[in-house]
Amino acid sequence: MILIHLILFFLSPISAAQTQDRWEIPPLEEFALDGQDTEWSDVPAYYYRFNQSTNIQAAGAIGENDLQISFKTGWSEKGLHFFFDWQDDISDEHRIGLDSARVEHNGRSMDRMYFYDNLKIVASVDGQRVVAWFAPREDAVQWYSYRAPDGQGQQSGHMPAPAYRLTPHEDGFYLETQLDWEIFKLKPEEVKALQLTIILVDSDLPDMSITDKLNARQVSYVSKSGEAELIK
Repeated sequence: MILIHLILFFLSPISAAQTQDRWEIPPLEEFALDGQDTEWSDVPAYYYRFNQSTNIQAAGAIGENDLQISFKTGWSEKGLHFFFDWQDDISDEHRIGLDSARVEHNGRSMDRMYFYDNLKIVASVDGQRVVAWFAPREDAVQWYSYRAPDGQGQQSGHMPAPAYRLTPHEDGFYLETQLDWEIFKLKPEEVKALQLTIILVDSDLPDMSITDKLNARQVSYVSKSGEAELIK
């Protein structure tokens, strides 16, 4: 069920792939977007821990006492839901607006967010595609984009509230977010094809300029991607 999402370098610095498998999304009978793990206790987790048993892929220089992450996914009549327990020993985050989200380097264009601590969620539903970026801070949303099946109707901007809740805890924070079915103009029972990708980028270079980061191409991340099924 694990895949490092294939993205050519002219789109991003991440380019590695493995066999794709099905991703099962369980239902949540009750859901409150509150940044707490109450309703998630029975949902299986995907997680990364350095030098321990883990069930998602990692790439780059993620060392001991560095990034630790676990996440869960679910669905309800409201939308697709995601819960992250995000722990990182070095903060390297940067506020990135829509006008600065892309960066050019050696004739290639890519998302600037790949070079800082950021979370990327991609949901493709029946040919519609939503991309959402979150940073590890209280106002977490960086930006999002929507693309209709025919390539028309694209828009970018902040996710409509309430799209997420971030709650600090002793070792890091919980981030809970959702993508409403209304975005796709569908009810869950109408979904025919669903694909999800989660990429969590870990940068430990807060004092390095974006130019030096681009030249070094030092990108560390964990990732999961695949076809998904809404379990009834």
